[in-house]
Amino acid sequence: MAEAALKVHLLALMREVLGQVRTSGSRFQPGQGGTATFDQARDDEIIGLPSFAQAVTALEPLPQFLTAAAPSEAKRVILQFTYDFLERQSSSDLDENAYEETWSSFLDELERPEWTYLAICYLENFTSDADFLELGDGVTIYNRSSYQWTEMGWSRFQIEKLYENWHGSGLHVLVVEEKVPKSPDNLILMGTGHEVSKASRMLRVLRLAKEGDVHIGGGTALLGRVLTNRRAGSGFTDNPGAAMHGSIARWPGAMYSLSASDTSRVKELHSQLKTVEDMGEAAPYNLSLALRSFNSSYDRIPAQNDMKLVDLITTAESLLGASVEISFRLSFYVAGILAGTDRERVTIFDEMRAFYDTRNRVVHGGTLESKHRTRLNNYPRLRDYVRRLLVGFLHLATASEGGHNPKSFRKQLDSTLQDAQKRSELRAAMGLAADRQA
Repeated sequence: MAEAALKVHLLALMREVLGQVRTSGSRFQPGQGGTATFDQARDDEIIGLPSFAQAVTALEPLPQFLTAAAPSEAKRVILQFTYDFLERQSSSDLDENAYEETWSSFLDELERPEWTYLAICYLENFTSDADFLELGDGVTIYNRSSYQWTEMGWSRFQIEKLYENWHGSGLHVLVVEEKVPKSPDNLILMGTGHEVSKASRMLRVLRLAKEGDVHIGGGTALLGRVLTNRRAGSGFTDNPGAAMHGSIARWPGAMYSLSASDTSRVKELHSQLKTVEDMGEAAPYNLSLALRSFNSSYDRIPAQNDMKLVDLITTAESLLGASVEISFRLSFYVAGILAGTDRERVTIFDEMRAFYDTRNRVVHGGTLESKHRTRLNNYPRLRDYVRRLLVGFLHLATASEGGHNPKSFRKQLDSTLQDAQKRSELRAAMGLAADRQA
């Protein structure tokens, strides 16, 4: 009964507002909405109408409303309802369908116990054989042509701003949905920050899952632009502007491809990465530094091959570095852990030593010969080794069975890799027994 009375008062108010539209000097125009408490003179035209106070009084005690707002906010919500209704109107004559749509949207939002926060960004150098990929933790990837922008809560203005930042970045968008219980404290909160963090984390997961220079796009000369919004029904919307987060120089690279069949692996990696990141600097096996260095190989400015190679070697050293005979030991460790056969072990060992030699030339300012430049151009090969190594350590750090003490891991690694049975057990513990190259 209380909701029915509110609907009646709101309808009366909408009729009075349309009456104002028909008068000369009105600040209202059909088809044009607005933001409550933004233009006081315009708000006052609504506040002064006879039915406004009745609508406010009807809304204030509703239990659903009090879950999300203090009674003093009823005025703001009724004003916003009015502006949302006007945006749906095409003339100064009451459009009953427009009113019913506004009321339905308002009532649906009133009944929902949570706010839905959204973040969206283009993925650059990314392709997929699927129009929709559900990756867990509220993260999905859509082909932008199949994503229902308006239905998901994006305003026309926001869509336009995102398209301005497209500039051919790609056909796919990464979307994050974050649900937060409603309370008076977050009535006008348009973003939590967690949705942007989730987008960034999923980018790191994609890089761990497969090779390819996948980035969050952002325009002709930028990367890393994430647009945020809160999806809300009529009366609960706020400024429909575009909140854009992130801005780094653009340096596109090789294409990244993700298939529907890859999603289970992405979800597993996401769970492992989140667990390790939540540990902070206490993460075992020096994983925090290793993960930062690995992502620097994508994001460092300028993103040139010599710095990518240095970052990747740093990643491997973070996990396996030794104080003496570094080149030999690092190559021996990487080959011993990753290789499934003797032939592969020899190949990885030789290539890692060559990559380390090139790293030393770069770091110490040595002359780069033709062989060194060839290795710089072949950095994706090194990144594949380092990626597989990182994924193995993530598995080792989060596996419930454990069996390897992080504090003594490096001290025992020489003897572990000399023993075929122990080496096999270590590879299994790292999820590498059935390892496949991405």
